[in-house]
Amino acid sequence: MARYAPPPGEKLGTSPDFVITSGPNKGKTVDAMYTTDRLSQKEIDGLNKFYEKNMVYGNGQKVIQDHLQKADFVPVDFRVLTPANQNIL
Repeated sequence: MARYAPPPGEKLGTSPDFVITSGPNKGKTVDAMYTTDRLSQKEIDGLNKFYEKNMVYGNGQKVIQDHLQKADFVPVDFRVLTPANQNIL
């Protein structure tokens, strides 16, 4: 797997994170969600505090749909979500 390199002129934020470089899924793209390497503890706490509200009334479902539009595979890192929030997803 390698970092995805967007083509020149592609709008920022519309590209997946990675591209698979070998094997049966070579060329498929990956866009991860809730990865902790880019979130501060304050952001993780805020995510969990408002997660249910965002999924039911906010733009949480749209965010997931946006990730699904960007990539072939969208793994979700459940480590940052509380058990209650994991059940919502």
